[in-house]
Amino acid sequence: MNKCNGITPTGYRVLIEPDTVAEEVTESGIVIPDEFREQYQNAQKTGVLKARGPEAWTDKNRKPWAGIGDRVVFDKYKGIILNGEDGTEYRLLNDTDIMAVVAKDIKLGQLERRSRYER
Repeated sequence: MNKCNGITPTGYRVLIEPDTVAEEVTESGIVIPDEFREQYQNAQKTGVLKARGPEAWTDKNRKPWAGIGDRVVFDKYKGIILNGEDGTEYRLLNDTDIMAVVAKDIKLGQLERRSRYER
């Protein structure tokens, strides 16, 4: 069990710091408003695992498939959003909501789901 910015996950929960979304400007020069950027930020599917509860990944004698500092993919809109002592937004999830560990240099756009008809 560990703590991150005043937040200590309990039980089988994990704390993730979602990847930040930079201000976007389209090719034609239109700036995406902060309101939409914040909505997109909350819908992020990648982030860094910052802390985990004492029972995370302990059922059925499983080994943890993600360690502190790993960049992970998690279910969209799962968990709750919490603000740490430093004002950073974190997502508190169940351990089973983490679906994959990804390399740190992969960008979110490269992880977008393709249609089943695309090849």
